[in-house]
Amino acid sequence: MQIVADHYFRFKSYQMYHDAGVAVPVFSLRTENGFGVGEFPDLKKLADWADKASLGIIQILPINDTTANYSWTDSYPYAAVSVYALHPQYISVENLDFKLPKELVDEFQTKKSELNSLDLIDYEKMISAKWKYLKAVFNTEKEKIYKDRNFKKFIKDNEEWLLPYSAFCILRDKYKTPNFNEWKTHKKYIAGKVSPFFSAKNKDYNASMLHAWVQFQLHKQLKDAVDYIHGLGISLKGDLPIGIYRHSVEAWTEPDLFGMDFQAGAPPDQFTEIGQNWEFPTYNWEAMKADDYKWWKNRFKALEQYFDAMRIDHILGFFRIWRMPISATQGILGYFYPAVPVSFDEFKARHIPFDFERYCKPFINDEILWKYFGEETFKALRFLHKNPERNLSI
Repeated sequence: MQIVADHYFRFKSYQMYHDAGVAVPVFSLRTENGFGVGEFPDLKKLADWADKASLGIIQILPINDTTANYSWTDSYPYAAVSVYALHPQYISVENLDFKLPKELVDEFQTKKSELNSLDLIDYEKMISAKWKYLKAVFNTEKEKIYKDRNFKKFIKDNEEWLLPYSAFCILRDKYKTPNFNEWKTHKKYIAGKVSPFFSAKNKDYNASMLHAWVQFQLHKQLKDAVDYIHGLGISLKGDLPIGIYRHSVEAWTEPDLFGMDFQAGAPPDQFTEIGQNWEFPTYNWEAMKADDYKWWKNRFKALEQYFDAMRIDHILGFFRIWRMPISATQGILGYFYPAVPVSFDEFKARHIPFDFERYCKPFINDEILWKYFGEETFKALRFLHKNPERNLSI
């Protein structure tokens, strides 16, 4: 067997790679050059600092687009509307391929100073202003942008995800919600009915191209920063959330790959007595297996354009997930899936003593259950008591 290493750094095959590094969200890298928020070009300054500190790796939080309704709630990085698209908040308006129209330069600088002077990021003002200037540049330079060969190639190379993403953004903005179940049109994704969004004859063509162009600029700026980081001999580590947002492009285009009738979360533990409900759908692993996990392979292929390593949050989700019905509000009503129940006979066969009444007695006392957990959880735990095999899943 031969191993080809074409990475910018090398380590001996018998050694496990290890290094010291720093973990920082990109939005926290605020500089005077930014626009009230950290941007992709600011990663270069972090890399300079890491180099001086002799750190060999930089880790960041997820950077995918989370724009659901343009409010401060969109600032949560683990609820992306696309697992491919990058977040427009990280774009540098001053590093676009084209300059701002002259009549907007003074206004832009004033807004930039205002946002940079704030102690905290004003997400709503920042994202609103960025889109204003992005649209101004795009509309002014539209003819040149459409003739750009590199932009055309970017569209061709990424059309599989870029087209539905652009259409999703237009419909989200049109109907003021990312919840496609509430749209008046295109509730169900049909490729043939969405493909016209990229047709020059379509009324939404310019809007589609705007979203595609912004993604092109984001890609260029991030790639430039990554190349700079690598030039210093530093690695970049990304963050991949195991779940997808319920109102995302992927949930809209490929719902069969997900358990849309379920929610993922975490079981009760010492941190949360009622468990956690993360609200995102689970995965339909059988459907994914049918096409050799193409969805996951494409996702990792997109990420490896930028990252040398990935943190998967959370890795256990590939093997089992704590899931609950869509009607549940708390994680206490969940169970592991996939799961293999353990019977009492199996405990006995392996000579493992387990006295259910003895070990679970504190949790089956009606008075205690009702007092500390409430009616809903009380009923759930009584169900588990009567059906112990559901409570002993691994």
